[in-house]
Amino acid sequence: IFAVGRNGTILRREANTWRRDDVPTTVPLIALWGRGADDVYAVGGQATGVMLHFDGAGWTDVSDVGFGPQLSGVFTSPGQPIIAVGADTEIL
Repeated sequence: IFAVGRNGTILRREANTWRRDDVPTTVPLIALWGRGADDVYAVGGQATGVMLHFDGAGWTDVSDVGFGPQLSGVFTSPGQPIIAVGADTEIL
């Protein structure tokens, strides 16, 4: 189980304990979605959108230079591309 929040917070529940993951951002994170325990995406941001990826070992910033303001949703499924949505009807 994962949860996201303010200041780049990502919490992960393992063995009945919540722990905070180290992430490469301090902006608010709003949504997350995964294809498995080793393939999870989190999105958020403020003036510029941010997208992070968890590979089972750690989080990396996979934001594209073309991201507009805050991203507010993300979806993907096995073998399919990642779809993110944000402010101003942005769809990536």
